[in-house]
Amino acid sequence: MRDLFDEWEQELKEYQNKELRRSRAEKLKVTQKRYKEMLASMHRAETTMAAVLKIFRDNVLFLKPNLKAQAIGPLQFEFADLKGEIDILVREMNAAILSSNAFIAEINLKVG
Repeated sequence: MRDLFDEWEQELKEYQNKELRRSRAEKLKVTQKRYKEMLASMHRAETTMAAVLKIFRDNVLFLKPNLKAQAIGPLQFEFADLKGEIDILVREMNAAILSSNAFIAEINLKVG
């Protein structure tokens, strides 16, 4: 993406019309801001995902040798807790996807 922004900045130097150059420079600034926001959203989702996966791995490791009939009852509570965290993760991932889709749509409008 950095190459795209670099190319865009280089092309700004080629404009003779100051108004067109100013307009494209403003669009570049807005696009860069939206890109940073999208990346931040994706990184937040990534961080959350790693935390949820660690909990899930711990639960799997703990349950593997202890999976007995009497353990099934308490497992329902563990699953409910884990499911809640997974639901949060899914919402955050969906928000990150929406943000990246909006950014891509915005780029496509500007390119087209």
